[in-house]
Amino acid sequence: MMKIGIIPGRYNPPTKGHLRLFKHALEDNDLVYAIIIQGEKTGADLVRNPLPFELKKEIISRAEPKVLVGRHSPADIPAIATKIIDSVLSYDKKYYFSIYVGSDRASKYAIQIKPKYVEQIKRDLNDPDLDITFEIRALERDESSKSVEGYSASKVRDAIRAGNDEKAMAMLAIDDEDIYERIKGAILAGVKKEAVETKINTILEELE
Repeated sequence: MMKIGIIPGRYNPPTKGHLRLFKHALEDNDLVYAIIIQGEKTGADLVRNPLPFELKKEIISRAEPKVLVGRHSPADIPAIATKIIDSVLSYDKKYYFSIYVGSDRASKYAIQIKPKYVEQIKRDLNDPDLDITFEIRALERDESSKSVEGYSASKVRDAIRAGNDEKAMAMLAIDDEDIYERIKGAILAGVKKEAVETKINTILEELE
């Protein structure tokens, strides 16, 4: 049986919480994938999703080289699993997927792993003999030592916007000043973009 961990998220930016979760998942699985959810809509939202995919991938790969990094949008677990199965080989055709998500999103992902979706994966891969099992591993907020909750990416963004570089750097997945400056630049660019758009919208409203 091939045991595979999937950790979907936006990773804006990857934090020590993500790193702890990677290490935890690597202990329980043969392969672990960090799936960065970033489509056209989220990619254009530079306030909440300021970091480009390549920068996120670089941070994750440097922080934990054993984690494989992919990109998908939307957060479609059956489609992600189909791609993974198509790219890795389990000789007994048995795949056990653990999906690591916050407790507030567990129900959203649970809907995606119903038996009908498993059957769809088999049809898409043209292999009825596949044995596919999914498990949702919901992470509670009080499990900060294991989950992403203790080092929230939103807290990093807030700290950077507030000018607290020391606090922001302490939460990042890697301690690297060059990486931090690139993260900081992307986040502040998003803030400036939002301010400009707000000003333009205000002017347009006054002109109406």
